[in-house]
Amino acid sequence: MWVVCAVCTKLNVFSDDPDDMSFKARTDVRSKVIQDTPWILIPYPGQFGTPKFNAAIFLGFLIAVITSVIESVGDYIATARVCHAYPVPRHALNRGIAIEGIFSVISGTLGTGHATTSYSTTVSLLGLTKIGSRIVLVISGIIAVVLAIIGKFGAVMTSVPDPVLGGITFAMLGVLCSLGLSALQNVELRSSRNLSVIGISLYFAVVLSEWQRQFPDSLKTDSDQLNQIVKVTLGNAMFVGFIVSLIMDNTVKGTDRERGILKEDALSAENKQTLLEDDHVIPRSLLFDLPFVSRLQKSCKPLRHVPFLQPYIESYDVTDNGSNQYA
Repeated sequence: MWVVCAVCTKLNVFSDDPDDMSFKARTDVRSKVIQDTPWILIPYPGQFGTPKFNAAIFLGFLIAVITSVIESVGDYIATARVCHAYPVPRHALNRGIAIEGIFSVISGTLGTGHATTSYSTTVSLLGLTKIGSRIVLVISGIIAVVLAIIGKFGAVMTSVPDPVLGGITFAMLGVLCSLGLSALQNVELRSSRNLSVIGISLYFAVVLSEWQRQFPDSLKTDSDQLNQIVKVTLGNAMFVGFIVSLIMDNTVKGTDRERGILKEDALSAENKQTLLEDDHVIPRSLLFDLPFVSRLQKSCKPLRHVPFLQPYIESYDVTDNGSNQYA
């Protein structure tokens, strides 16, 4: 479709009037960006000047980070579900969030803000392509790093017309919405309590953020920074939905079974049965444990208390590669 838009642009099929709807399908709308972008772009600390602190901006990015953490936890769980793997243990979730935090600090020093996070569209691609190999993702990451340094490549990607991007995201976001709904598979959806929590959370998230977008000056105080904080907080639909659902789910009375809180062993047994049916039995240690860590934990006891490392249990059999075998 990108090539078709380029040909139609060359033949002047699309209007050059910015107010015309077909104008957004032209590939030369951002041609100046391609011309002005250098071939090589290497980020470095302080490239945008001396860092300054602003409370409103800090809170805005803090909310973005919290929202990203919420999204990442969901992405990790959804990835395991798409790949028919075992449920993600706590130490693996902690490790993923820790890595995101470390590289977010690095990206912040380079002036890119909170640029390190998991992307839900990648989970959609796993479901569409049926490819969950780690080596594929590693190679994709290396290619992304190399292409990120080539400034012209990024500039060319900005020339992708909006309708083409809409078509690409149509399928991926559709799968993503389905994955989000599948996260509720263990929740008792016949319960009026759960229906109220889900419905009110979604309604608040959509309506409150949209209201803030249309009427940004409705809530005003004498402090400009506080006004900015309110705008950023109420304008983030995911954050609003998270706060409302968190409060309601922990205050409205309901049983663990009703809320979908199952023990990890029960979930593991359920997923293990799926793996057996698919003839793909993979030890959980090969999925989530770091190699050689168990041997290090045996000799260095403080490592046993690091939250993002696998738990050390002496009854586990330690294999040659140093990982715990617990399936």
